[in-house]
Formats: sequence, C-alpha cells, structure tokens
Amino acid sequence: MNTKYITITNVKAKWFYFPFLLRNGYTKSIPEYKNIEGLESKYYQYISRDDGRYFGGIYEWSNLSSAKNWFNPDWFQKVKETRGYEGKVGYYKIISRYDRENLKANDLLANNTICALFVNKLSPNLISGMEQRDTNIEKIEKEFNMGSYSILRIYTIQIESNIGGIFLLTSLDSAKEFANKNSFQEFEIYETPVII
Repeated sequence: MNTKYITITNVKAKWFYFPFLLRNGYTKSIPEYKNIEGLESKYYQYISRDDGRYFGGIYEWSNLSSAKNWFNPDWFQKVKETRGYEGKVGYYKIISRYDRENLKANDLLANNTICALFVNKLSPNLISGMEQRDTNIEKIEKEFNMGSYSILRIYTIQIESNIGGIFLLTSLDSAKEFANKNSFQEFEIYETPVII
C-alpha cells in the first residue's frame, strides 16, 4: 500500500491579486487538475503574511512519486515565468486522516468558506487521543472538550521530527477560535475557497 502525501504550495501574489481574482483564476484552472495521476484532492488556498499575500494549493496525493512528477523542474520554471515569483512546495507524509461522520465530497464542495489550519506540532496528548478515538471527529471533539467548531476533516502529518496537523474548518472564525483554544504555538490559517 502506498503512503499518501500532502503537498502545500506557496507563490507570492502580486499586489493586485485580490481574493476575488484568485477565486476566479482557481475556478478556471480546475480542468487542468481533474485528471492528474495520483491527485486525490486539491484545496486552492491563499494566505496573508507580514510580507504580503501568497496563493497556491493544499494537495492530497495517493503516493509521493505522483506528487514529484507534477512538481517537476518544468512546474517551477512555469510558475517563475508566469507569476514572477518562485514557487515553494512542502511535502508531508500523511499519518492519518479523520473525517466527520457521513462527510461526503459534496459537503466540502458546497462550503466555499472552508479554512485549513496548518499546525507545525501537535501535543502528544492530542495525538494519542485522536488515535484512540478511531476516525470519528465528533468523538475527538467531545473527548477533548473542543466544542463544535465545524471540523470537517483532520490530517495528521509528518513534519520533520514532529507530528503536525491540517484541520479543515467551515469558517475563518472557527479556525482562529480552535487554534486559540488549543494553544497551538506555530500555525497558519489558509483560506480555501475552491476545492476539487
């Protein structure tokens, strides 16, 4: 069985790449991504940082070789030529994935306010608790007194020697509240308005 991977791409946006323009561009590019070998899903994303806005994607791959085939030297060259900035790609091995009970792909597609909370390091207590609660998010939320934050999906991922996580939540406010309640030290919140 192949190990699945997440890749996160970031490209610095030009000053006029406003969110509505990014969303339009994301929607137009969907056909290009529909038939990529090994790509299981893509969350188009953007994020504002101290040095400007960045855009890209959070990709779920069925295997590492498919990801590396896509993010080849030609991909980096094309990004540099068309966007004016170098693209960055991070590779993260998926340890586990937890879905909200009865979650369907359409639930993700129908909600265009989804945010992805990327956490560099999860506490051992949280990791252990998730592992013991099978794949049911509702049980995880209850056990850790998380409240209802509309978590749709959780990935635990390998980040160097740490175990990190990606939490898909239904709003930016939910993502911020969830991060603060859990006292995450190092995290970023990506807005993901288009999903395939």
